[in-house]
Amino acid sequence: MSISPDGKILAVTCGPTLQWLCTETGEVLDTADKYHEGDITGIAWAPQLIPNGNIQASVLASASVDKKVKLWLAPALHPS
Repeated sequence: MSISPDGKILAVTCGPTLQWLCTETGEVLDTADKYHEGDITGIAWAPQLIPNGNIQASVLASASVDKKVKLWLAPALHPS
């Protein structure tokens, strides 16, 4: 479990599944399932936003027993 640097998104894992949740509402923003071939063993956010076209994006890295590291752009928060 890891909270984004801005405190707005919580990333959680269970086995090979990764989910992003809104910290304010608990809403599931997105789910990544079966992208790793084994349990996710660690997740970490980039310490600052990364330029992605016209926006700044939060990036999360996940590591797994499959010996792979994957980089993810955090999903956008829905306006309240």
